[in-house]
Amino acid sequence: MNRLNFKFHISNFNIARSNHIWSADSPVRANSCFRIWSRLPVFLIAVFSQITCALSATNEDFDDIPEMAPPRGEIPPSFWEQYGLLVTIAGGILLLTALFIIWRLTRPKPPVYVPIELQTRETLLHLRDRPESGALLSQISQTVRHYVAGAFALAPGELTTSEFCQAMKGNEKVGPALSSALGQFLRRCDEQKFSPAIKPPIGAAAQALTLVDLAEARREQLRAAELSEQVQKMSKSE
Repeated sequence: MNRLNFKFHISNFNIARSNHIWSADSPVRANSCFRIWSRLPVFLIAVFSQITCALSATNEDFDDIPEMAPPRGEIPPSFWEQYGLLVTIAGGILLLTALFIIWRLTRPKPPVYVPIELQTRETLLHLRDRPESGALLSQISQTVRHYVAGAFALAPGELTTSEFCQAMKGNEKVGPALSSALGQFLRRCDEQKFSPAIKPPIGAAAQALTLVDLAEARREQLRAAELSEQVQKMSKSE
């Protein structure tokens, strides 16, 4: 803004003091008052014109528009504007991969099927080196019963030794020879368990392993016979 200097030249309006005594009826005082009142409008007009000029200059200064800064360059796109979609897709793929790995590691594993003959042999081999007692004989006989029932599809349920022997005799898959050998072994185990007299060990675990081998041979015969029947049926159909 321009600096304004206001100078009011009012030398024409200076009134010299008079050294004489003023009085109401003094002609000098009357003349001076007349001169003052006659020049007052001129003084007011001069002051008003100066104020008007100052205000006009001030308004012109306010109306001046300052120079604008030069335009900036184009704002480049941000990282998310350029790669937001790719980052989202990659994050989703990583999340799904992590969830799949966690599911594979935490899901329950399917039980491993172990053939019943392997389970039976492993149990009997573990019991063979233990001292023979009533509890051991019971465990061996139960192992043999469980094997025979599973291998030859006998009816489930808790049966006595006599009932179990009858079930084996009525099953064609077991066969009379194997049924007789198994029945004799089970009865001998019962006699050994419940006998009041102390008897020498009978080697129950070793005998049970031998019976398992006989039973597996019987199962192999049954599988061979079944395969032969299938081949005959196929040859007849052709």
